[in-house]
Amino acid sequence: MFKKLLMMVLICSAVLLFCACGNEDARITENSVSELEKSDVSEETSSEEDAVIEEAEPEPEPIPGNPYLSITYRRGKYPVKRAIYTYDINSRELKEECVLPMNVYKNDSAVFCRENGKVYYSALADSKNYAAGDSIWTYDIKTGEQIKIEDENRVNYGFSIVEGNRLLVRVLTDEESISAAFLDEESGTYSYMPETDVRPIHILSINYNYKTGEYACVYCDSEELRSRDYQEGKTEMTRYVAIASEDLVIDTEKSFAYTAKFTEFNLDEAIQISENELLVMVRKENDYSDTKYYSLVFEEGEAVFTKVENPYPYEEYLHGLCTADGGKNFYFYIHDEDEKGNPAGLYSYNTETTELTPILLNDPEEDNGGWIEFSLIGER
Repeated sequence: MFKKLLMMVLICSAVLLFCACGNEDARITENSVSELEKSDVSEETSSEEDAVIEEAEPEPEPIPGNPYLSITYRRGKYPVKRAIYTYDINSRELKEECVLPMNVYKNDSAVFCRENGKVYYSALADSKNYAAGDSIWTYDIKTGEQIKIEDENRVNYGFSIVEGNRLLVRVLTDEESISAAFLDEESGTYSYMPETDVRPIHILSINYNYKTGEYACVYCDSEELRSRDYQEGKTEMTRYVAIASEDLVIDTEKSFAYTAKFTEFNLDEAIQISENELLVMVRKENDYSDTKYYSLVFEEGEAVFTKVENPYPYEEYLHGLCTADGGKNFYFYIHDEDEKGNPAGLYSYNTETTELTPILLNDPEEDNGGWIEFSLIGER
C-alpha cells in the first residue's frame, strides 16, 4: 500500500513539472515572437526613414554675388509713403528696411544699397517749387540723414546699384530725350552713355546684369519717336535691342534692329540671360494685353531672333522681369489678378518646378492697391 501511494506521488510531481516547463516554453516562445515583431517593425521604420532621406532633394547651390531685390512699396495717394524692402534671393527672406520720410516728389523711384545702408531716391530739388523737377537724394537708415546729391536733370527714374556708391539712372535730359547714365555719389556728377549712330538716342529700357557687368537696352531715335506721322501710325520706326558694355558702350556686333509702325508689335523690354542671349518682350504701344517673348542670340556676328513661350504662362505682361540664374527662376510683378486668380504683387517663379512663390503682395485696402517697383542687385 505504501509503495502504491509513493508511486502516485512521484507520477503527479512529474506531470506538474512537465506542465510548468511547457508553460515556460510557451512564455519564451511568445516573448520571442513579440521581440521578433518589434525587430521587424524597427527594421521597416528604419528602411522607411532611409528611403525618406534618400528621396529628399538636396539644397540648391547658393547663387554667387549675394543677390537681392530692392523693393519700393508705395502706399496711398497723397501724401504717399514709400516703404523700402529687401528680398534675399538665396535665403528667401523678406525684410522691411525703412519707410522713407516724406518728401515732395513727382517720381517714386528708389533703391536700397545693403553695402552702405542707404536708400537712393528721387524727390523735388526744391520742395516749395513743384516745377523744379526731381533730384536724387540719399537717406541713411541708421542716422536718418537726408542729403541731396544732384540736381542736374529734371527727372530721374529706374535706379539700379552698379557698385557701392555708383548708380545706373535713366534721366530726362534738356533735349526731351531719356538717356542712360552713371551717377557717382561722392562727386554728384553724371557719366552719360556715349553717342551712337542713333541721335538723339532715347532709351526705352535698360537692365543691368551684375554677373557680366553688361546692360540689355532697347532704344530708338528720340525725334522719330515723337514725330506726328509715327504717332498717327503713318510711318514706321526702327527700334534697337543691344548689349552695352560696363561703360555703356553699345556693342554693334550685339545689336538687333526691329522696324514697325506705332500700331504694330515692337520691341519693349530685354533682359540678359547669358553672355550672348537676351530674352526680349514685344508688344503694341500702350497695350499690355498681348505680349510676345523672343530669344535673341548673337552668334558670330549674326542675330538669331526666335519666338519662345512666356516664362510664366498665366500673365501676359511680366513687369520688371529679371533673373539671377540664367532663367531658372524669374522675378516679376503682376499688375492685376492673373489667370489663376493670384492677386497683384511681386512673385518668384521656378520654371523647372512651376512653383509660383509670393514675395510681397499689394494691399487691397490701400489706395490704388499699393504699387511695387523693384530691381535686382548683386556683387560681381
